[in-house]
Amino acid sequence: MFVDGKRYEGTQGLWELIVKTKPQTGVYDGNDMINYKGIIKKTGVMINQKNPQKPAGNGQGHKWETFIQPIWEKHAQKQKQEAKRQKQEAKLQKQKHKERAFSQATQTLCVNGWNC
Repeated sequence: MFVDGKRYEGTQGLWELIVKTKPQTGVYDGNDMINYKGIIKKTGVMINQKNPQKPAGNGQGHKWETFIQPIWEKHAQKQKQEAKRQKQEAKLQKQKHKERAFSQATQTLCVNGWNC
């Protein structure tokens, strides 16, 4: 199976995780879980397309609680951290812009004969 250009081996365990609402423990292994998480992230099935800040679906059920919710929580945490970083970066850029504007204004005054 290919998802977003990456090949995933279609093991019995991976298929168990993909198609069953209650995957049976013992059928899938750690590699299947890693691959399942990768597929969930790449396909965006856990993200509400109308509001990316919220999970898709109603957030109930065995599969959601056991498998998808932990992936969603990490995703949401990373999204919050990225939003915070972007906000801080924008604030820093705004401050740098103000400092440059002030510096340019000061230089203009000095060139025009003000005592600097």
